[in-house]
Amino acid sequence: MSAKSNTITVANENSSNDFGLEKGLKTAIVTAIDSLTVNTDEYLALNKYEVDEANAHIELIDNPSEEEFLKLVRVCPAALYKIDAEGKQSFDYAGCLECGTCRIACGDTIIAKWENPQPTMGIIYRYG
Repeated sequence: MSAKSNTITVANENSSNDFGLEKGLKTAIVTAIDSLTVNTDEYLALNKYEVDEANAHIELIDNPSEEEFLKLVRVCPAALYKIDAEGKQSFDYAGCLECGTCRIACGDTIIAKWENPQPTMGIIYRYG
């Protein structure tokens, strides 16, 4: 999996809207927010997965719409939904966190099946 970093910028010295903040305070806020960046790969690597190769717990419909698939690319915390440089869609249920975000985001529009993995299969959380 590739590392993901999200940085939120509230304001900086070059901002056209200073939010009524002094320059030093703006810099302190930006520095504090930048230090909150988390590499989720470190935490995901601590989990253990027992993949049920014979029974996928998530299945997509054939030829899902690009719009619906993009929702899943954006919301899946395990980054299991991908679109490559040529626009080809790919999905792999191995490594699923079983959070149900895909089910909530798309319902039954492109998800043909979503069920909990069989007993002794799926994710075993080792952190948190």
